[in-house]
Amino acid sequence: MANLLIQDYLRQLNLVYEGDPWIDETFAKKLNGLSEEDAFRQPGPKIHSVAEVLSHLIEWRKELIERFETGRPAFPLFDSEKNWYSNEILKERGWNQLKEDFAVTQRQLVLLWKSWDDQFLRKSYRNEYPYHHMVEGIVHHDLYHLGQIGLIINMLSGK
Repeated sequence: MANLLIQDYLRQLNLVYEGDPWIDETFAKKLNGLSEEDAFRQPGPKIHSVAEVLSHLIEWRKELIERFETGRPAFPLFDSEKNWYSNEILKERGWNQLKEDFAVTQRQLVLLWKSWDDQFLRKSYRNEYPYHHMVEGIVHHDLYHLGQIGLIINMLSGK
């Protein structure tokens, strides 16, 4: 089974999650050092908390995992409360649970992607776009929001 491309996507996903990437920042580094109080603090009006961003990542990962596994049509996550749960709802869930839910999606993505080969990535999802587009999208989405989390943390610390 030829899977050099999928191995590279897995490497990127894991590097950003808890590896040693060139950018020297990971989710593990950012999230594990953050107190529950700071995780739910918003540094300003209309600026998301870290918890809100993490929940957003979890929901998009869950959405794409389901698409990968079932091939069902896209759920309109953009227009759903799930896209950006409020801090009030997320506080009920708790910071440790949010971090665990993110870890669960990481493990699910890794297991799923390891079951594929590069040929699968070239197949089209519902005749719309190739699977590699969604795989790249998750990696890019993670990187974008990792930077956002870094900015939020810096704003909270007054940097």
